[in-house]
Amino acid sequence: MANHPGFKVVEKSISKKEGVSEKAAGAILASSSRNASKGAKEKNPRLKKVKGSSHSHREKMKSKLHEMFGKKSSEEREENY
Repeated sequence: MANHPGFKVVEKSISKKEGVSEKAAGAILASSSRNASKGAKEKNPRLKKVKGSSHSHREKMKSKLHEMFGKKSSEEREENY
């Protein structure tokens, strides 16, 4: 099995393919790394070192906050005026 080429190399290839800046490519790569499957993280433990929270984690926290504080619909907000 071949080794991973490294995040900087992958970042540059994403930048070329997508036609975006290297900074944006880094954000794309970081997001992909955070959302990698459990199996991928077992094969490449460096994926666990990427800082930030995954999209699924943010969604869980958002729904938990909505449960705690209740998210009002636009209709409910209009009734309060």
